[in-house]
Amino acid sequence: MMASDSGAADHTLAVAGLAVAIPGLAQTCLHVLRATILQCQSLANAPDEIQDLLLRIDVASERIDASLQILKDAAPAMNFRLQSLLSRLLSRLQSVLVELQTRTGQTALATNTIASEGRLRQLLSKNSIEGSLDHLQRWQMDFDGLILSLAMSGRLVSIQGGPGIAVRLADAVQRADSFRNAFLGNLSVAASQSLGAILPEAKNECPIKYSKAFLPGPQDRSQFRVIVEYRSVDSATPYDAVPRLAQMLHAADPNMMALLRCNAYHGNRLSYEIPTGLKQEPKTLRQLLLEDDGQPKHSLDERLGLLTQLASALHFVHVAGNVHKQVRPDNILTFQKTTPFTSSASHDKTLGRCFLVGFDLSRGTGNRSERHGPSEVEKNIYLPLDRQGSQVHARNFSQWDDVYSFGVVALELALWNSFVTLRKSKTSAESFELSSSLGLKGLNATDLYNRFCKLAVREVPTVLGQTFAVMVFDCLTCLKPVNDSPLKQKLRGDAERPGAGAEYILQELLTLSL
Repeated sequence: MMASDSGAADHTLAVAGLAVAIPGLAQTCLHVLRATILQCQSLANAPDEIQDLLLRIDVASERIDASLQILKDAAPAMNFRLQSLLSRLLSRLQSVLVELQTRTGQTALATNTIASEGRLRQLLSKNSIEGSLDHLQRWQMDFDGLILSLAMSGRLVSIQGGPGIAVRLADAVQRADSFRNAFLGNLSVAASQSLGAILPEAKNECPIKYSKAFLPGPQDRSQFRVIVEYRSVDSATPYDAVPRLAQMLHAADPNMMALLRCNAYHGNRLSYEIPTGLKQEPKTLRQLLLEDDGQPKHSLDERLGLLTQLASALHFVHVAGNVHKQVRPDNILTFQKTTPFTSSASHDKTLGRCFLVGFDLSRGTGNRSERHGPSEVEKNIYLPLDRQGSQVHARNFSQWDDVYSFGVVALELALWNSFVTLRKSKTSAESFELSSSLGLKGLNATDLYNRFCKLAVREVPTVLGQTFAVMVFDCLTCLKPVNDSPLKQKLRGDAERPGAGAEYILQELLTLSL
């Protein structure tokens, strides 16, 4: 047998092996999940806070169960790369479920043997089910994001199977179509009528630090759990730009994509709901970077998780036929959870949930582009060289420009060091300058780009590994001609498909996080 034949045979065996292994892993996970639910039923006398967590476990278990059924049916028809990714997802789920089963067992034992409610609460706060539940929900978000991205790319339509799989995948396909068509399809009556919700008073708004988004005034926050931002409008803006954007974001599901759901708009003002269970105290990623001053308090997994959430948001925006145009730390909001058992000290060590905002310049890929760039350094450095500066640029902004911007953000998060710092000034006005800590200060645009590429190659592998470093470098070089762009070479003929670049990033990050 020739070497090429042998390689092909090995690949075929590997695919066949995964096709058999995935349903077995899924069945094992189902067994552990159902055993955990039985354990939870023995905690009828636990404190109210635990009862709330058990209710969340019950809700999560239904979604996990449905997800595992999808995996068992769909995996055999997927390619080797996706099967390998799903296999690792399942292995991670198995570990999380075993951890959850152990903690619910310990909680049941404590509830039945400790009479003092104060002592019981103290023990449960140290051995909280919530940590395992957070891991379970993180898994569900990763799985939902992957399945929805495949649905939006049309990958699930070609999967053949019995009637069961068609029913179970229908929801993902329907959600994908709803989100994509919300922007590309006809403008609905609901969107043309401002989505029907009431906005808080504009005069009371409070700016979110380092962001162009706002919170309602203190007196309005009990009634309005929202974030507000303004869509830029000029003579070149299509008349339906705001309602189309509102309609697309109204179709967003924050549990499946890192996008906030738009619940209202008026004129060029849009309101986004803050999901239940999150504090109404968002911080921008820029604020976190500056506060930590190069000394992160959280794990590398937290950083990967945040970037995975951001990649999912970008992919959905791209497949829906849009470009964001401003992917940078100022437009990434992070929220901490409201929880009865997690201490504030523990909260400080997590990045929380992140959401992509800053849609004030976004547009459809086929619409006319504003070819004037920004002049501020804190905005320019996230744009390719030929899109920087306030002069008129030769080309329209594309999805590949967003991918480049993502690469700069990913580099910044890997090194956990803000690329810009506040300029010392005697005036009250804040302005930024390039940071000196990474040798960026004083560099011109071309030298800065070359410095980013060198940091990706030399520094990132020691922090997050070679695979992550390659992904960052691929993003930074994605706008080069095909022969000089490793990412476009990897995608081959798929490079022009809407969302292809962001989908590559998402799958790479999911693989790294497992």
